Amino acid sequence: YNERFKGYKKEEVEKELEKRLSEQEKQTILTILSSVEAAFQVDYYVRCHKKLKDPISRSFYENLKKCNQESTRPSLGKDILPIWKEEIPKQSHKQSIKHLLGAFKYRHWLAHGRYWKPNLGKNYDYNDIYSLAERVLLDLPLLSTPK
Repeated sequence: YNERFKGYKKEEVEKELEKRLSEQEKQTILTILSSVEAAFQVDYYVRCHKKLKDPISRSFYENLKKCNQESTRPSLGKDILPIWKEEIPKQSHKQSIKHLLGAFKYRHWLAHGRYWKPNLGKNYDYNDIYSLAERVLLDLPLLSTPK
């Protein structure tokens, strides 16, 4: 055992390990969701910059004009994902976006101190988040992610 654990009982070392592994899992989830957010943000700006003509791009461009008038930045949860959910034709994609919105509530809780009890409707773990991120990034026609 490391010097740090000198005098600890076996159960105390195991409890410390569990705590550290739980924190590592939360940090990994935060990293995955940050990467997903970046993919959606880049896609949003690429579509707006290129002024593409598909329904999602047109809605993004209109949203960006509104945000510019209000001097705000487009929000993933309030602007980008709801447009995807509204404009995307496949029901399975709409469900993925719905689940992603829930996962981002979890990310918000992780990133902003964890001092309140989150009302998530679901417990998230690494496997849930990884599977969701993989499904979304591979299935949706994002312009910012390689296929």
